[in-house]
Amino acid sequence: MAIFPKEIKWGFDPRINPFHPVLSTEAGRIVGGGIKTQHIVDQYFNDNCQNFVNAVTKDMPKDAKELYIHAQNHGLGAYGKGGSFWHTDSTPDYDFWQAMLDAITGNVPVKMIYPDEAGEVA
Repeated sequence: MAIFPKEIKWGFDPRINPFHPVLSTEAGRIVGGGIKTQHIVDQYFNDNCQNFVNAVTKDMPKDAKELYIHAQNHGLGAYGKGGSFWHTDSTPDYDFWQAMLDAITGNVPVKMIYPDEAGEVA
């Protein structure tokens, strides 16, 4: 079972210096950070994540199933599943995708912890 995080702790501050454009928006930080906290990602992740965020913010899905369809269409369908990353035939965990949708829409806040707020040096 995949669980979408209620907080994301960053090792750097993407608001100041995003290493990829996807991290320059709140939705991008929610999606990118939310997936990376629990999954191994590949070299295509940031671009796929950017395309996914652009698509869902342009045409917001109404439920978890629609959000997951967007994820599949943008190379993120292997994440948020009941099995492991390598078992791509496992069933999507719609609780994960619903929690992500709730976070993107602002219905459920995700706490972002940046280095300066955690008492660490950036």
